[in-house]
Amino acid sequence: MWANWHGATSNQRVVLTVNTQTTFFDKHGKPVNANLSKATRVEERIASVTIEPPEKDQPGIVPGGFKHAVDLSVCSMKPIS
Repeated sequence: MWANWHGATSNQRVVLTVNTQTTFFDKHGKPVNANLSKATRVEERIASVTIEPPEKDQPGIVPGGFKHAVDLSVCSMKPIS
């Protein structure tokens, strides 16, 4: 996502990327690895944070947006269409 880096002389646009590790737990506090319908609690930890300049061809008026990937093999429900 876009962020403003407060530099010494002015604000600079940067791309902020936050990578997280998500763990789902069942009612007994044990990690759920397959059937997420049994999950009663979720824990998300920050794995890394990067701050980079935007790509040269990335328009300044359009936010970078979220980039994410979903592993459908671990999803127990069909996607909403």
